Amino acid sequence: MKDEIIEQYRNIPEFRSIKQKILVKILGLLLAFIPVILGLIFWMLMDWFYALAALLLSFLISGIVSSKLRHNFVPIYQREFSYTSYELAAWVIAYYFDSEVEDSDEKSF
Repeated sequence: MKDEIIEQYRNIPEFRSIKQKILVKILGLLLAFIPVILGLIFWMLMDWFYALAALLLSFLISGIVSSKLRHNFVPIYQREFSYTSYELAAWVIAYYFDSEVEDSDEKSF
């Protein structure tokens, strides 16, 4: 019991730079609203049946992309938690721009 290492959970990264905050907002909004935007575009350009099919397909693809982002950028011992699109975007941006995250051994690939 004394020899066990207890993993400490890290908070979702917070940013000081305006550039990083804007990138997190853009990526979070894209992850959340791309399916709806694609559905509306298909509805305007084509029939509602194609719009519904595009909406369902884009929800599926968005879920796969979110799953891959969670797998690649969230620390291993925190993957079982539920994260919003904004929080996933914060982990991705922190991975690429924050030196503290880049230097740690928590990279999964």
